[in-house]
Amino acid sequence: MPQLTWYLNDATDAGGWQKLAEVVASPATTAAGWVVGTGSTNHSELFANTERASSTFTGTTVPDGSLDTTNKDAFPSPYPLWGSFASANWAWQFAVRSPTQGGAADGRIRFRLVAADADGSNPTEITAGQQQATIATNVDNASDFTSTSTFNPGAFTVLNKFLFIQIAWERTGAGGMTTTNIRFRTGSAATPTGTVITTSNFTNALIPTRYQRVNQAVNRASTF
Repeated sequence: MPQLTWYLNDATDAGGWQKLAEVVASPATTAAGWVVGTGSTNHSELFANTERASSTFTGTTVPDGSLDTTNKDAFPSPYPLWGSFASANWAWQFAVRSPTQGGAADGRIRFRLVAADADGSNPTEITAGQQQATIATNVDNASDFTSTSTFNPGAFTVLNKFLFIQIAWERTGAGGMTTTNIRFRTGSAATPTGTVITTSNFTNALIPTRYQRVNQAVNRASTF
């Protein structure tokens, strides 16, 4: 089976996670992000559909691989996966804008890839530590700015687990105003294509009969 492509959607599932989808969304600025203010260092984790205050930036390097099941600090895959990913590069594109007093802030996405149950419990980290995407410079609201990464997490198998992309924003340059913010963009058909993840080649595994009906129901519920 070829690569899987997942786009960020602005909807949340029944558990409150802001999920990825297999279909593109209309171009939109989501509620998920940060008020970066005039600070120029430190990190803050994602909270689903929440703009986090500048006071949440600390010297602790996040994300830490332990999923926050209360505040939903990750984007999960559209459905539980049964199968194996090849050892090859994945492409990660995180698109952002600064809708309030933009034009000065610099920063990048830090992320981890974690396999877990639908509610984020029983996590197992796939990535060998935290990954850093490229720096987006002077982010404004006129167009999408991207923080990207290409890396190989190695071959791995997932059986009846969702993949969660656990996310934080690292400030590397100060915003122009205390209200300067960073917000995620949906994965869209616009240019650039917004927030989109492309995996290595995926090979399906045979799903045991007792799980088939459950997974079919989950897949239907995950379609936006």
